[in-house]
Amino acid sequence: MEFRNNIVSVNDETIIMKIKNSDLVIPLSKVDSVQIYLKQSKVIAIVSLLILVVSLTFIFSKTELNFIWFVITSIFSILMILIAISNWIGEYVVEFVISGKKRKIKYGFSNFREVKEFSNYWNKNR
Repeated sequence: MEFRNNIVSVNDETIIMKIKNSDLVIPLSKVDSVQIYLKQSKVIAIVSLLILVVSLTFIFSKTELNFIWFVITSIFSILMILIAISNWIGEYVVEFVISGKKRKIKYGFSNFREVKEFSNYWNKNR
């Protein structure tokens, strides 16, 4: 029984997970369990949006808003929005228990399809 996609390949003896520029080779006989879940930080997302609203209210309550303040405010606003979106969307975590030790591998939302394929394969065949 074999499985292969862009981030993982499984054969009868090993699981090979691609992590950045290297491969993690895990002997299948030592894998106790595999759990795949979505980790989100909604609290951080909400807090960053609240900070954005409070700071924008404070900055725009000033009577004069010169160009430098406008640029700083724009950069800060974009940064806070990106932080909120990335924390709301979250990341996928593949957690292996190998000989009693936990090993977590994090994948961004762009690898959703590959992680889901691996999850479906693992649940059907293990």
